[in-house]
Amino acid sequence: MLCYVSKKHLQTHREEWTLAYDVCKKIFKSSSALKLHVCSYTKEKPFTCDVCNKTFMISGNLNAHIHTHAGQLPFSCGVSKKFFNTSRNLKLHLHTHTGQKLYTCDVCKKFFRCSVALKYFLRTHTGERPFKCDVCQKSFRMSGTLKGHLRTHSVERPFKCDVCKKSFSLSSTLK
Repeated sequence: MLCYVSKKHLQTHREEWTLAYDVCKKIFKSSSALKLHVCSYTKEKPFTCDVCNKTFMISGNLNAHIHTHAGQLPFSCGVSKKFFNTSRNLKLHLHTHTGQKLYTCDVCKKFFRCSVALKYFLRTHTGERPFKCDVCQKSFRMSGTLKGHLRTHSVERPFKCDVCKKSFSLSSTLK
């Protein structure tokens, strides 16, 4: 039986990595890994959802997102019976049951369940605030915080009190 091995797979076994990004000099095994890294610098998100126009850096993230429009959550937790659109999100959720915190801050030794939480937390040490408001120039560590802040400049008030029906731009203000 003749076995065909992809060129891409064979490249992972090479000892010499040859693709480098000029800006940071980081070296990669594959052109796809290099492209993804470049997108993290340029903030380019070439994959767009046809339903809501949300954009993504990675095609796999778009594919997982599409499940949400179809109401599909194919991955389920056997403990809490919660459902998720990706196996990665299920895996991250499972850490809530085990209490595992696999990621550690090198500065203060605080532990985190996922690498993204650690990445955002590290900005408290570096002072990095990459998300900037175009209206008032205030900057934020996380995109979600900027999104909430932008509502303070608009009439959008999605958080409504069930008792008095008053609406708020931030969930924290409602609480």
